[in-house]
Amino acid sequence: APSMLVFDASNRSECQVQRQRSNTPLQALVLLNSPQVLEACRVLAERVLNESELDSSKAIQQLFVTLIGRAPTSKEKEILTQQYTEEKDYFAKKPEAAKEFLSIGYKAPSEEIAFANTAAMARVANTILNSTEAYYKN
Repeated sequence: APSMLVFDASNRSECQVQRQRSNTPLQALVLLNSPQVLEACRVLAERVLNESELDSSKAIQQLFVTLIGRAPTSKEKEILTQQYTEEKDYFAKKPEAAKEFLSIGYKAPSEEIAFANTAAMARVANTILNSTEAYYKN
């Protein structure tokens, strides 16, 4: 996929023992705007919200562990919780924006969770995913 070239994926015409490591603005753009990434963040947000029984604190913890592979520090959790609250308030005031954001991709959004909650958690997932620690594993 062309977007994988932005992340230094091999073109498969030759053996690559170790992936080249880079961090470019194009990578951030792909992670922030790719319909595939946004849909994946939404589906992951729905999953963690369901598994945590709509407890946003537990959902954020689970998102972080899933995407990073470790528990968040108290400061990281505080920042992500604040982001979730701000995003939820925004989407609650603008339900059409939530619906539009959740319509990205092929899979229909879950009707079981309020769209504002799902959209806010998807944005948190996207924030975590856009950290270098998430997309580069050593």
